[in-house]
Amino acid sequence: CTLRMRRQFRLIDRVVLDGSPEPLLLHALDLDWVAVPTDDTWLPEGRGAHRSAKFRFKARQWHAACREENLRRPCCELFLADPTIRRMRRTYDESFLHTFSMGYQNYQQGEWPIATAIFQRTQVMLGFLDGPSMALLDFMAAEGFEPPKSWKGYRDLKDTCPAVHSRSLLDCCNSMVECSHGETPTSRRASDLRDWALSRRRSTRLSRSTSGPGGGGWSPADE
Repeated sequence: CTLRMRRQFRLIDRVVLDGSPEPLLLHALDLDWVAVPTDDTWLPEGRGAHRSAKFRFKARQWHAACREENLRRPCCELFLADPTIRRMRRTYDESFLHTFSMGYQNYQQGEWPIATAIFQRTQVMLGFLDGPSMALLDFMAAEGFEPPKSWKGYRDLKDTCPAVHSRSLLDCCNSMVECSHGETPTSRRASDLRDWALSRRRSTRLSRSTSGPGGGGWSPADE
């Protein structure tokens, strides 16, 4: 992975896992999948049902040629040039990433009261709950928002499967609950944050992506 590509990732935590003697840096590649409109209409008698075997063979050849061409290009170049990825990345602007980075630095250095205040902002800055911000708030809440005396800038997850550890937050994160700056809960307890998020009315947010500039359903005919 090139340095330019590594810069596209967000550093979200530093942990020790089973089989890892040294702390590992955890990164997230932020993509807002709801920002890409889709067409969910199923047409059994659509154009695809009548395409000949010859057409499908040519289509497979074309896709294979595209894959070969993409393999010859730098990964980061493809990533930054892809219009779909660029649209999915647009949600995570510089203001959000910079603010989260400041909070993470405070968190790592043991300045948890400051980090808490920042993560309470970043958890709602996007218009939906940010999972990494919620996860760090959850961890700090379990410690009473004060770093342990043995704090070295990372946490020990040796006895916890990461997938299980984060599962409790998935229902209230991952772009499923809309919120705004004025709606953030006043309580800092992790259980209160989860209860608040789960009590919010779920929204697919598809109306936001389809009604904005460039909205509209995607169709195979557009390819």
